[in-house]
Order: sequence, then C-alpha cells, then structure tokens
Amino acid sequence: MRLMVIATAFALFAPAGTGNAQDFWRATAGPKAGTVYSLAAKSTGEVFAGTADSGVYRSTVNDSTWTRTSLTSKDVEALVVGSNGYLFAACGGILFGVLYCSTDNGISWSKLKSSTAGYSSLSVNPDGNIFLGTSSDSIYRSTDNGNTWQSSRLGVTTSVGGFAACSGGVAYACSGKNIFKSTDDGQSWVSMYTSQTYEIRRICIHPDGYLFANTAGAGVIRSTDNGATWASSSNGLPITGGWPILANSHGDLFVATGIAGGYGGGVFRSSDLGDNWVSVSSGLPAIWIQSMVVASNGVLYGGGSNSTIYRSAQPTVGVQKIPPATALGFALYQNYPNPFNPTTTINYSIPKNATVTLKILDLLGRDIATLVHGAKSAGMHSVQWTASRFSSGVYLCRLQAGTDTEIRKLVLTK
Repeated sequence: MRLMVIATAFALFAPAGTGNAQDFWRATAGPKAGTVYSLAAKSTGEVFAGTADSGVYRSTVNDSTWTRTSLTSKDVEALVVGSNGYLFAACGGILFGVLYCSTDNGISWSKLKSSTAGYSSLSVNPDGNIFLGTSSDSIYRSTDNGNTWQSSRLGVTTSVGGFAACSGGVAYACSGKNIFKSTDDGQSWVSMYTSQTYEIRRICIHPDGYLFANTAGAGVIRSTDNGATWASSSNGLPITGGWPILANSHGDLFVATGIAGGYGGGVFRSSDLGDNWVSVSSGLPAIWIQSMVVASNGVLYGGGSNSTIYRSAQPTVGVQKIPPATALGFALYQNYPNPFNPTTTINYSIPKNATVTLKILDLLGRDIATLVHGAKSAGMHSVQWTASRFSSGVYLCRLQAGTDTEIRKLVLTK
C-alpha cells in the first residue's frame, strides 16, 4: 500500500511580459509612493500595498490603476487579510505602533491598538487568529478580529521579523538570529534554532509542512521536522541578504535576496522543496524586492524599493504540468485555486481501470464530503468541490484506488 501526503507536481511556465516577451516581471502602474513594505491579496481579487509614509493603496482589475485608500501618510510595516476578509495594517516606526482595520476594502479604517513599541509584523492563521509582532520581543494575539488581545514574549531583545502560523495552535516566529515555536496558539514560545552569524528575516510554511526561512546573509534554511533541526537550502542562490519568502498553492517557493538587475540578487524560484533555485528576475531593475504576495488568480506581486509594484506576466499556478497519457500513473494533483472560496477543482489520474473514492476530510479525519465513488477508466479525471456550507480552515482531500492512497491539503478562506 502506498500512502502519500505531497505538495505539488506543477510548473511555472515562462511568461510573456510587456517589452521583452521573455521577461518574468512587468511593472504595474503604481503606486509610486514610497518603498512598498507590504503586500496583501484578497480572495475576491483585490491586491493591497502598504508603503513607506504614504499609507495603503488598492489595485483595480489587471492593475490598471492603484488608488490610495483613506489610510494615508502612514508608514505601513505589515499588511494582512483576515479570514473574514477584513484588512489589517500595522503602522508606525521603532518607537510607536498603531494597528488599523478596514472592513470595507480600505474605504474606512478604525484604530484597533496602539503601543509605545513599533509594530513590525502581522500574520493570520487559518483559524482566523491574528498575530502581531513588535520592535521589542513582544507578540500580541487576537482571536476576535482585534477586539481583544493577549500578550506573550520571546525572551530576546530584537524585533519580531515574521510569522508562519498554521491551524491547530502551532505557530513560528523569527526574531534576530532566532526561530521560535508555539504549540498553544501563541501563549508561550520555545526557541527552536539560533543562527551563529546572520539574523533570520522571514519564515514561511510550505503546503507539505516543511519550514523555510530567509536570512540576512546565509541564503535560505529549511526544516523538515517541524522546526527541530535546520539545514541550508540555498543551491543556486546568491549568499546575500533578503526579506520575503513564500510558497504558492502549488508548492513553488519564491524568495527575494540581494539586489536585482545585474547585482547577483533578485527573485528566485524552487519547484523541488528548496533543493535547487533558479532566477526569475528578468524584467526587474536594480532594486530590492521588499515584499511579495500571490493573488487569487495566481499572479505573483513584488513590492520594490523604487516605489513600484511588479507582477509576474503570467499566473504562477495556472497551468498544471501533467505527464502525457502514456505516462500517467496514480496521482492526486493539488487543487486549484488554493486557497479557494467556495469552489475548487481537483484533478487526479489512475494508470488502469479501478474503483475510485475521492473524499474530503476535516483535520480530525472525519469524512465530510464524498466527491467520487465508483468505477473509473484509466486516465485523467477532474471534479469540483463547492464548500459553501463549510467554515474557513484546512481540509484534506483523500484519493483511493485499490491499495493506493494519496492526500492533499485544501485551504478554504471565506
């Protein structure tokens, strides 16, 4: 019997941008208003940008224009979208911080929280809990959309650079040269890793559960055992400092490191869990990419140090790399889109005629929906799941044919 929980078998195809048809990136029309420190995307298609001293901007369809929201003249250090679609913006500097919330796509904002310590990072886990990092070692957590907050400390004197929060109470935070883990939803934290040389700037969780962190000068490091041990994962990367690192829904990793435009840095992609990296920096000038986000349509956005937002000329998750019919085996492909709301498409293949069962389970292993149950012919098949009556969170999709079983994670975001 073969049981597999896997992340992706998809490829990022070469884009056709404006100007040079081979460029991966193309510049959008905005916002041209300070370094783009943060980016966030909603499942409904909007992309938001947090800038240095100029507040938050919102894009229209196809990035034709970027409009400044009513939150202006603010230094927006971090920006996230909550599980309910609310937008949260952490503003301020080293010595003060203010957290704002918008429930109407940035038309209006309300002040949720302020502090004499600056706010440095934000994250929302699949359960909707908000994590707020400060320029000291304090972390605040809210389980009610920012109405009330509980605090905890990491026990270091450096700012909280980033979070990677998942469901089930598990969260990771990086601060200075350290990576911390919480198993009680941020109430307490334990040090898991300390670098001997460089600070840890950002951290992310791959769809298969691996952890990746971007450092200030040692490339990318990876943990395959929930943070217990870490090793270099930088083959093909310049050993220079960087900030954002993320994975799209198909498991492709993207990291920004160094200065693009002929300085050896830029943006790099890995499609093999960080074993190898290739540059996808064509179309970028000599700038730092300070922030990145993948929009609901699969397009990758990058916020530049030159006050410009760049986007991939093609979606990074829109095309599946499926083998020819003669090579099809037993496989469950990653659903698309993922995250989704409320409908997603699931593709699978079987090498011979078989009785197939495709079910959706919750994280406790309980069956909540049966999508396929019956005889299927050899080849590629597709089915859709509409999850309108289910709440936001992580679900499992299980494919079984004979003795073969594969499972993938699906993320429903409402």
